[in-house]
Amino acid sequence: MQGGTQLIPPKTLPSLSKNLNRALLGAVCLGYLLHVLHYNFIADDAFITLRYAQNLASGDGLVFNLGERVEGFTSPLWTLLL
Repeated sequence: MQGGTQLIPPKTLPSLSKNLNRALLGAVCLGYLLHVLHYNFIADDAFITLRYAQNLASGDGLVFNLGERVEGFTSPLWTLLL
């Protein structure tokens, strides 16, 4: 018996498993790409909040349109923080 470390080659995955992993990764990437292309929009609530914050910063108060006193924002704290 000799002293020393015996090197054991790492187990290799069968090619079917590698191909399956690649196919799944490709399917996930394709699904994500289709989702991004189909739902390419920003929620209007963000624009509404920014408009209220802009009017507040310019000294016109929490209004969407000047002269109309309507509370139309959904997140008052976020509007004030902006």
